[in-house]
Amino acid sequence: MKSYKVNHYLILFFCTLSMSACSSSFKKNCDSTNWYERGKKIAESGDFLDSDNYVKRCEAAGVNISYQQLDRGFKFMREKKCQPDLGQQLGQAGKTYDFPLCENYNAVTMKNAYNKGLRKYCSPTNAKIAGAKGEEYLNVCPKNVEKEFLAAYNQAKQTFVSKSIRKKESKLNQIDQQISQLKDKQNGLKKKLQQAIIHGNDGGRISLQDQINTIKYQILDLQSNSNTIKSEITELKAITSK
Repeated sequence: MKSYKVNHYLILFFCTLSMSACSSSFKKNCDSTNWYERGKKIAESGDFLDSDNYVKRCEAAGVNISYQQLDRGFKFMREKKCQPDLGQQLGQAGKTYDFPLCENYNAVTMKNAYNKGLRKYCSPTNAKIAGAKGEEYLNVCPKNVEKEFLAAYNQAKQTFVSKSIRKKESKLNQIDQQISQLKDKQNGLKKKLQQAIIHGNDGGRISLQDQINTIKYQILDLQSNSNTIKSEITELKAITSK
């Protein structure tokens, strides 16, 4: 019983010591933090200062945080990320508007720039380009132009999908031919292997077996590629049936 108590207290002692060491190490990290760069990093990730867990943990550890530098770094990066040009690029690429960081800073200008880019994206001319590339449509166009956009987009995308299917089916045929040729070669080697076994040719038997195994793995790789392409064709055909 005494032994158990001693071990129990020892475990508690080492756990406490370990936690204390970790706490001390983390505090040192906080003390050496470049708070200006930390603020930039927070804004770069699209977060806010009051939601950053690292800052909260440093505060709890009693670290003297330079809030002025933290704020300066945050505002510097926020200004870079909330540029109207970025909003316009996002709209022109047909992406969804997602700038929570800019809601209380340059929000109206950002939104206007995004809508300007979106008008270009939602044009019938661009619809054909986006569809011909097989790009995904994210339901971003305003209702008053979406019908015309989708008519051009869907037609172009159907053409893209049909071409993609034909290319993949052609690749499948090539793989099937390769597999057939390898199997013929493998069967020829197996016949030679049988002769080597009959005549006790150990050196020849080992070499032939190695060649057969190599071809076996080549066939497996090709079959794996074939299965992947078949799945891709199935997915593409599902698009054409919509």
